[in-house]
Amino acid sequence: YAISASSPEEAAEKLQLLKDAGVDITEVHVFDHGAAGYQELGDEGLDDSEAWREIGEAVDEDGFICLYGCSVADDDEDTPGFNDGEDYIRRLADS
Repeated sequence: YAISASSPEEAAEKLQLLKDAGVDITEVHVFDHGAAGYQELGDEGLDDSEAWREIGEAVDEDGFICLYGCSVADDDEDTPGFNDGEDYIRRLADS
């Protein structure tokens, strides 16, 4: 299945609808803009919010989420607020 979403909340809602319909969600791939320590989903950035947790909960226990955006896991000391990609990925994984 492929879905399009303009926000993390919309993505979480659509994934939950699929899950409620009996679809096993083993993978989620997010393709959008990114920067060091930052990934967009639609018009918003992904963070360790409730919507992110709901996206994670929709994925099967052994499933995974892949983020595709420029430099998401990189470190960039020259860009305030977007500079620790490794910490960003760790925070998302922990939430």
